[in-house]
Amino acid sequence: MGGITAESTFSDALRVLFQYEHLAGHAARQTLRQLDADARTNLFVISVLGEFKRGKSTLINALLGQDLLPRDVTPMTAAICVLRYAPDPVLIVHWSDGTEETKSLEASSLQQFTAAADFDPDTVDYLEVGVNSEILKNGFVLVDTPGVDDLNHHRSEIACRFVPRSDAIIFVLSVASPVRKSEMEFLDTTILEAGLDHILFVANFADTADEDIETILTQISRRLTPVLGTRQAKVIPLSASVGLQAAMSGDSERQSSSGLAALRQALMELAGEVSRAEVRHRRLLHRALGCTKMFVSDVQQEIALADRDIQSLQNDLATIEAAIASKHERRARINPWLEDRRAEILAMVQKSLRHFQEELAGSVIETVEDYKGTDFKDFIENKVPRYINKACKTWIEQHVGQINTLLNTLDRRLIAALGAEFEAHVPQLRSHGGLILDSVDMVGLSAEDVSTAPQRAGLLAGGAAAALLVLHASLFVPIIGMAAFPFLVKGMTEFQLRSAKEKIRQPLRDALDQTLTKFEERVLGAVSADIDTLRRTAEDRYDMLMTELRDRVASHIQEKALSQEKTKGKMAELQNALQNLSASAERIAEALSSPVKG
Repeated sequence: MGGITAESTFSDALRVLFQYEHLAGHAARQTLRQLDADARTNLFVISVLGEFKRGKSTLINALLGQDLLPRDVTPMTAAICVLRYAPDPVLIVHWSDGTEETKSLEASSLQQFTAAADFDPDTVDYLEVGVNSEILKNGFVLVDTPGVDDLNHHRSEIACRFVPRSDAIIFVLSVASPVRKSEMEFLDTTILEAGLDHILFVANFADTADEDIETILTQISRRLTPVLGTRQAKVIPLSASVGLQAAMSGDSERQSSSGLAALRQALMELAGEVSRAEVRHRRLLHRALGCTKMFVSDVQQEIALADRDIQSLQNDLATIEAAIASKHERRARINPWLEDRRAEILAMVQKSLRHFQEELAGSVIETVEDYKGTDFKDFIENKVPRYINKACKTWIEQHVGQINTLLNTLDRRLIAALGAEFEAHVPQLRSHGGLILDSVDMVGLSAEDVSTAPQRAGLLAGGAAAALLVLHASLFVPIIGMAAFPFLVKGMTEFQLRSAKEKIRQPLRDALDQTLTKFEERVLGAVSADIDTLRRTAEDRYDMLMTELRDRVASHIQEKALSQEKTKGKMAELQNALQNLSASAERIAEALSSPVKG
């Protein structure tokens, strides 16, 4: 099928959709308007996705050749950043209330929108960043997203909302943990479900790989096969941090060895005139098909309402209004079930946490007891807290996918219940969220400084020498003093260290208990808060669907009361709309089943 045919198929589909826009619900109309707006641009949208701490912002900075987006060892991206070409740098904040604010673009101006900053992410829709960068001149738009396992519902929802609007995806993985279950689930249910088949997989941190990189790439490809099927996974090994340094210094050799040059080449191949046209046509067709199916569902519901007599509709309206009014009773029925699910999820998370806490506490105490150095104070006050902090972060990384799966399962059960009740397509309530937390700071400890043992030993040795001088043994004083000094140091150090360990033993246990209890409370609190958000979203979605249904039923009652002839005309219009929309969906599906040549 030629590109012109693909374009004409899309144009025809859009025309049919706008023809029946007045018959569709709010969600379908909003989807149509977004599709139309995106079709009018010649931009090629590439979303950079992946779980948190995968180095997505560093990767984008490397592609830009500028250290622009905030990056750190902790998760930084808290707002969607849409990067486009602009001759002069600019930052436009798109607030959630629909207003915009233009600011000067500096690295510091983006810091206020990071996960570490004190700002409410619910107030920001997304950030539009204009950058003078060579790669963006090709018509690329790069989208930097928070981790797809972000517990903040608003950020996750916006991140996933950009997926259907994307033309291609860079999915960032880590060589340290190739393709987790949560990553495969997100790939299957969000990316592939949206019809995206142009995906570049990046295995980041390649310079830190413990084994042969080719072996790791083979493992990644093998793990992706069950999800991708016959699709070929293109996996590019990359060290984003090395690539960024090389790009900023203009070192082409290091850009090549880091994998940055290969990633740029893959993007440039995708940006070719023919390839880009092909990808965009297919993406727009796929989105048009999804939108058309939403319209068909809405029109079918309208036909079902139009087919009922006025008495039945009045009974329906009374039932709907009673359901809207009995919000508290409905919650009273749902809440016990949801609380049981909450208890199940929290119990599973807590069981894992308790096992982790016992192992960590035992490991810390054993490490302290085995300590042999002289800088015990620094060890207790600085190194032990860092060790605990790192262990907590490791636990989060290892278990975030499992928690994510539990919460997504709960989401799907609520969606299924809503969909069955309203016989309608219900978008996901919780966008593949997960856990994004920094570990807690350890309760402060103060230990004895045993590093003073050599000085004290020196004083003692000096005292012994003075006594010998009084006895006229001056010839042997230097020899005796030097010989005794190492033994004095060793003995005093061991004595002071034993004493310091004895004094710190109980405070250490208390501090560990308080710190790990606080960590457990933070994790369980975050999971519980996400379930609360999910419940509120489900309730809001139910109210919205019920209100929309009430308005539709009331409209049909009014039409039937005014004119029987008008009702017949309405039914004829609906039947005609359903026929035309279904035919349009078939044409789009046929176009998508044939290879698009551009």
